[in-house]
Amino acid sequence: MRKWLFRARKQTKSPRVTGFCMALLLVASLSLTLGCTQGARVRPGEEFSIKVGEQVVVEGSNVRVSFQGIVEDSRCPQGMECFWEGGVIARLKIGNQEMDVEIVESQLPQEMIFGAYRMVILRILPPRTSPEPPDAKEYQIFLKIELKE
Repeated sequence: MRKWLFRARKQTKSPRVTGFCMALLLVASLSLTLGCTQGARVRPGEEFSIKVGEQVVVEGSNVRVSFQGIVEDSRCPQGMECFWEGGVIARLKIGNQEMDVEIVESQLPQEMIFGAYRMVILRILPPRTSPEPPDAKEYQIFLKIELKE
């Protein structure tokens, strides 16, 4: 008789336990996902790099900078002769504002002012080595964000 009662209890609790475990797993995975989207922390004045899809947060502030993607890469490929140097148009998001920034390598470092901060674009990788632009996921921008003086 005890075996039968144990089995009956086990069968009736199993769906509840499974549902609870699934809900717990869902909450844990959402927490990890949301935690990962907060972005790496950088100190003001510290050089850092950011890849497409990444976000950074400036320590001591609510300033968030994310690299949304590449709009255009019109740079002259290395080893070719071109009439003009060209540049990269990168889409950045600073706070809630998206902006397209033209990056011309011969004009780097390039400064931008937003609020109480100065963002300095130092370089962009990879270099353009062929007539076809690099894959969007390969791009990386090196920046420095500092307090305006």
